[in-house]
Amino acid sequence: MSSKYLRVVLFVSRKSIRAYLVNAHVYELNRTHAKPVTLLVEQEIKEGINLEELREILCQHVPANRIFYSFQESPCPSVVVFRRQIRQVFKEGQKWSSDFMSFKLSQYFVQLAHVYRKTDGYSLANHDHAMALDLYREGLHWWPQFQALIGAAYLVLFDEERFRNREEGMSYLAQVLEPSLALRKFNSAFTVTYYQRFAEEFQQHVWSRENKLNLK
Repeated sequence: MSSKYLRVVLFVSRKSIRAYLVNAHVYELNRTHAKPVTLLVEQEIKEGINLEELREILCQHVPANRIFYSFQESPCPSVVVFRRQIRQVFKEGQKWSSDFMSFKLSQYFVQLAHVYRKTDGYSLANHDHAMALDLYREGLHWWPQFQALIGAAYLVLFDEERFRNREEGMSYLAQVLEPSLALRKFNSAFTVTYYQRFAEEFQQHVWSRENKLNLK
């Protein structure tokens, strides 16, 4: 597989560094049942940590210019120098905000989940709605996404391949209808309204189905 689909992301907090290998080749992942994000390194930040050595480890997986890093907390006097060292050692890479990096990781899970759900046309992909639902859930673990919430809601409320779970599905829809600041952060007002209409339609379907059952 070409390395162009690979990148490494670093989350730097006051206590630790976590490095993840990200594979953006969703169709290849779909055929292998692999996940898009893999933890490579987790180290406590303490005096004497060797950032050059860490860089060498990560560059075994990707070129230096495909390493992205973020700082998870606001700077304080004890970490300002360390931040400068990170910027110097990974200067060929790119700094992203922690929120945006989490959002991107969530997107990789959502994109792969969509591939598992495709059923139209010729495809070598594996179609597995149980896996799709797990991937939507993992995506939501990283960052709330409208597509993940709507996709997961559909699978647990209506999909014939899945056991229907009203409580979980309606919880997803409630998050879409009353989106948090994080859910709104990387979306336009148009996108918010677009997915809220889906959520309203899903709710109406659930209530209509329940009314018919109660009338029997």
